[in-house]
Amino acid sequence: MADIKKDLIYAAGTDNGAAGDKITTASGNTYYIPMKREQSMGLVVVGGTGAAKITLKAGTEYKKSLGDNTIDVAAGKAVVIPLCDSARYKIGKGDYAGCIAFTTTAAVDVIPFVI
Repeated sequence: MADIKKDLIYAAGTDNGAAGDKITTASGNTYYIPMKREQSMGLVVVGGTGAAKITLKAGTEYKKSLGDNTIDVAAGKAVVIPLCDSARYKIGKGDYAGCIAFTTTAAVDVIPFVI
């Protein structure tokens, strides 16, 4: 696996672009966003031709019990998701330590931004 660089969003093991760049997700993939300790981030999620759901995965260890957070995204509409509660979603150990993971049920455009 490639080294995780700060401010990038990844499909498992791939570098899809820098923060602020739009990526288009695919259903069934898990995506990772590295989170710096001193910054807050958010996501703008824009629905495609059909409705979709984005699921922010619960973090590891004790955070797993807080559960995943699923947000509906209407076709052609934008949803802004502030990640102010990023500790809830942060992975604590392993290859993606310090990242937040999410999945989508359909193709959506995702734009990470620093708050």
